[in-house]
Amino acid sequence: DPDNRVKYANPAACKAVGRESPAKAIHCREFFSCCPLDKNEEECFCSARSRDGWPVLGRYDLREDNGDSRVFEVECALLGDGSGTVLSFADITDALKVEEMLERSAEGLTVLYELGNAFLSAKKMDQAMEPALELLLAHYDAGLVAVAVPDMGMKEMEYISIVGCTKGFAPGAKVGINREDIAGIAIIERCPAIVTDYSEGDFTRSELFERCGVQSGICIPMTVDNSVVGALCFMYFKPRQFDTAELWYMNVVANILGVYIEKERSLEKLEESRAYITSVLEGIGDGVIVVDRDLKVKFANRVFSDEHDRFQEEVIGGLCYEFIHGKDKPCFENGEKCPVQEVLDTGEPSTAEHTHYDKDGEPIYVQVNAYPIFDPSGNVVAAVETTFDITGRVSLEHDQEKRVKELEEFYDMAVGRELRMVELKEDIVKLEEELEGLRNKAK
Repeated sequence: DPDNRVKYANPAACKAVGRESPAKAIHCREFFSCCPLDKNEEECFCSARSRDGWPVLGRYDLREDNGDSRVFEVECALLGDGSGTVLSFADITDALKVEEMLERSAEGLTVLYELGNAFLSAKKMDQAMEPALELLLAHYDAGLVAVAVPDMGMKEMEYISIVGCTKGFAPGAKVGINREDIAGIAIIERCPAIVTDYSEGDFTRSELFERCGVQSGICIPMTVDNSVVGALCFMYFKPRQFDTAELWYMNVVANILGVYIEKERSLEKLEESRAYITSVLEGIGDGVIVVDRDLKVKFANRVFSDEHDRFQEEVIGGLCYEFIHGKDKPCFENGEKCPVQEVLDTGEPSTAEHTHYDKDGEPIYVQVNAYPIFDPSGNVVAAVETTFDITGRVSLEHDQEKRVKELEEFYDMAVGRELRMVELKEDIVKLEEELEGLRNKAK
């Protein structure tokens, strides 16, 4: 009424303010005894309506007896006859929670976008990890954000990146993996481990976390293909609760970081394997090239490039028949046997002898061996070609052939001469016989 006394309150209104039954003839301040605004006339909806004469819309934050807070949207309007004021209010607590969740989801998506950009723009993971953790530190208002990765035996973990208040807690720090520490639990159990208040419960802080003075935190496993590659830790200097939406985004972030960590490990292993294979191929005394299905050279060792008086960079990417044979089409189209093409066609090793030429046009005789390279599906995607310089052997064979020919010619000459001598002897015998006959007649 005009004296701000409650003339009527329906059951829903009484329930909203924590009253069991409708109340009448009590002052609105008493009716809204749990409202933090009931003692401030200037903030009272009724006073504002009376002062301005227009309906007033606002919100009340009412705290229930159990400590839960409920938010009501209140509309205060003048009755038609001017005999009083009507207050209608609706519980919008759940709607606000949904609104807040949507807002936080949008913020979370922004963080994920910025996180992805940080890693995509960096050449190496370690260049992006610290900026990414700084981003998470600010977004989740944490005191400390760290990434820990376990060793192969899952006995010890190393904090590879740390941002925030560290107090001697530097990257490279190692601690044992156990179920007393939430980072260890996250790695062992493969699920998030949460401590809302270290002063309560059975969790103990690791020496590193205790040194930093953290009071709460959450550690989330970073999983890739069902394998744990590490844990992402958000630590706070005050007790803290974690809601479902927040936990979901933290899980997504942890898995994104896990993918990049695993990718970096794979790249390192690939680089090590590549360096090892290159070392082996360079150490072989024969020329080695890898040729794809388009007959382009994907790799050439130094022996091969030296044999053809070219730099390795010149050879790689070129067509094998152009710089090996100096021709504009594959050697098999010129009637020569091409082991590489046979390998690409059949998937079986092949061998042939070719004549190559150096920069001075001198022939180089080589034995070409080709072997297939298969993809995971069993398709031939390339061929390894090794060339072994057999110029010395071929020259020796040519010399031997020349010697044999000369011997054959000498033999033919010697035999011919011998036959001629035999014929002469026979002629002499005949002459002697004829001479003897003539002598006998003369007697």
